[in-house]
Amino acid sequence: MLEAFQEWARQNSQRLKDLGVSITTYGPTHGPSRNSFAIDLDAGRFRATVQLWDTGESDVTLLDWELERVSPGGDPIAVSNYVFQSPEEFLSTLEQLLDRMVSKPDSGG
Repeated sequence: MLEAFQEWARQNSQRLKDLGVSITTYGPTHGPSRNSFAIDLDAGRFRATVQLWDTGESDVTLLDWELERVSPGGDPIAVSNYVFQSPEEFLSTLEQLLDRMVSKPDSGG
């Protein structure tokens, strides 16, 4: 699963740049009990950190800078924990996160 994540980061670097998202990669790291790979995605308003371990466990942290600015007492950070069963499941979740980060807010109505 880590290999699929690393490959996604490599293959999508230009796409991310075209979307206005910068990516920073970390790892892979080799720990005593499990290995991991992580990325930071920065899309201006949103910043996300995604870490995946070779066990399929993943932590996703999403920071909304606009919410922090307009609601200093609020919680602009969303943290999600997952246990993925397949690379496809993980990559689908990663793409959903990216869509959320780059989608334009509704103009209301």
